[in-house]
Amino acid sequence: MRRKPLFLLFAITAAVAVIALGVTFSVLVQTTESRANNFSVGNVSIRLDEPGWDPPPSGWVLRPGVTMPKDPTITNTGHNNAYVYIEVQIPRAVVRTYGSASNILPPGVQDLFTYTVNPGWTEITGERSVITSGAGAEISSVYLYAYTANNGILPPGGSTPPLFSSVTFANVLEGEIPKGETFEIPVTAYAIQCEHLGETGLTTIARMTDAFSIYKQAAR
Repeated sequence: MRRKPLFLLFAITAAVAVIALGVTFSVLVQTTESRANNFSVGNVSIRLDEPGWDPPPSGWVLRPGVTMPKDPTITNTGHNNAYVYIEVQIPRAVVRTYGSASNILPPGVQDLFTYTVNPGWTEITGERSVITSGAGAEISSVYLYAYTANNGILPPGGSTPPLFSSVTFANVLEGEIPKGETFEIPVTAYAIQCEHLGETGLTTIARMTDAFSIYKQAAR
């Protein structure tokens, strides 16, 4: 309530001063040179490598229970810190397998490969899904993992540890899969800027989950 009278008093005093100067009043003006700040637009860029599978072994034959090298790794080749993710598709089939006690388990749809996730990676809950054929048969399981070490930040020039180091083929009973059948394990890497994105006060995995949700919405 006291600020309004003070403002009015200042305005009246200023007006009186201008009137008293009359024609001798002049306005002093100075124009400075224009200045502009240059901003370089950064970028988010990554490279996906599998050094343990490059080059792939020659004459490789897939056998039940065999373990083979596969070590997807991400390198930040851009100019910005980034959140990085790896999506893995594991083929599925209806097969009979050997159990831990060498007993034969009844047929059922299951992943044909398993692996152990290395430290520094976390599966994003709720992002697991299944790809089906037109006939409704399950073709692949899809898993999404986030690199959560170092608060999830992969700096420029930095590389992640491998998501996993190898994959193991299921103990499939002979004859369950036709001879000559080939399988693929597609691996896809994603990178999202991590500055000025998401709410503060969240855990690393919560921030990274939110960031990936924003990416999916923008990609639609």
